[in-house]
Amino acid sequence: DDAGDESSAGAGGSVGDEPKDESMSAGLRSGASAGKKELPPGIRVRFAEIFVDEVHTTGDVSRVVRSYLEKDFPAPPVTPIVTFYSKATSLCRKFSLLDGAGRVAYFSLRNLTRSLRFALCLVRRPCRAVPGPQALAQGL
Repeated sequence: DDAGDESSAGAGGSVGDEPKDESMSAGLRSGASAGKKELPPGIRVRFAEIFVDEVHTTGDVSRVVRSYLEKDFPAPPVTPIVTFYSKATSLCRKFSLLDGAGRVAYFSLRNLTRSLRFALCLVRRPCRAVPGPQALAQGL
């Protein structure tokens, strides 16, 4: 029984190891949170909720792409990636882009950044690294 355990989320109890200094923890929840459970009130009050709107402008998306690629690509292909992102999100909004199962696809900034991180993993591999343009093609 965990009733006396201070690491459980009881009244006045701790929720685990807390940092000694002030730090920030972030979690990303998509707008489509169907089927996801809310945190219990005792835990939820310990966090600040900040809503961050989806990035839509070309300039903002360009900054995101550049921030991911500038360290590993001497001249990152920001414009073609932003153009791809804009076209993909537009097709998704029109229900014209389907996934492998034939369902309407969803493409967001989260998908884009995951694709860029995957491409960077391929470029940074210590053994059999993939050239930048090929890694981006595989990631996207």
